[in-house]
Amino acid sequence: MNLGPSGEPVGGHAALTARAEALIADVDVWAPYVRHDPERRCYDRIVATPTYDAWLIGWSPGQAIPAHDHGTSTGAVIVTDGQLVETRGLQSGSPQVRTLRAGEPPHVVGAEHVHALANLTSRHATSLHLYAPPLSSMRYVDRADAAPRVRPVTRHTSHGRSIADLLDAARARIQPVGPADAHSAVAAGALLVDIRPEASRRAEGEIPGALVVDRNVLEWRLDPASPDKLPEVTGYDQSIIVVCNEGYASSLAAATLVDLGLVHATDLAGGYRAWRRAGLPTVAAPGD
Repeated sequence: MNLGPSGEPVGGHAALTARAEALIADVDVWAPYVRHDPERRCYDRIVATPTYDAWLIGWSPGQAIPAHDHGTSTGAVIVTDGQLVETRGLQSGSPQVRTLRAGEPPHVVGAEHVHALANLTSRHATSLHLYAPPLSSMRYVDRADAAPRVRPVTRHTSHGRSIADLLDAARARIQPVGPADAHSAVAAGALLVDIRPEASRRAEGEIPGALVVDRNVLEWRLDPASPDKLPEVTGYDQSIIVVCNEGYASSLAAATLVDLGLVHATDLAGGYRAWRRAGLPTVAAPGD
């Protein structure tokens, strides 16, 4: 494949899709790498050249990757088995959703184009992804109030889960809310839960009305079925927004609450510090 100075395939997207179609037809190249794990997406780089590379990804039911782009690389996606749902326009507030099915032509994703993918079915899905130039980084832009997170691409098969993987999985299952939306939700009755340690609250302050719960007992205090639940917990349909310093630990905590059946649990994107930067009310933490 010949590339122009910008790294785009010469001849436009047609050159990349042609390469993808040729690779998908060569079953012996990619079929040995098909695998699925209920705990994480499986991915292998199966072709590596100076001008393009190809990855095979296995998706178990419910697995997803949040909104991201591919840096300077143009991509072509082909679903080889099952189906995936692609969402674009998440940052604009007007998402467009389409289903990518096995047997369809390659789906092109332009350089720096933001999209999310998910397997929302009850069966496995497998997809082949080609990138030109070779994929070197991905920017995750699922938090509207924060700068994109740039992550280098791992060049080998991943046998474990990094903390970035865990965060991605958590945020794919919840819908973090920004400070303004969180403020409105609390006014409408949502329960704001502050899991920051005491030292952080004393140093930086608190959000008025927030329920302070130590992270190590969060699940026991918020599980509606727990004998140790707090009186503020009213049921499984309650809206709950978890707050930490910067919106990382809170994402993991909110995903755990969803596992408990609190389906409307989410977290504050950017954490307490984003709330404070937005000029929303804060108070000093109580003294001894």
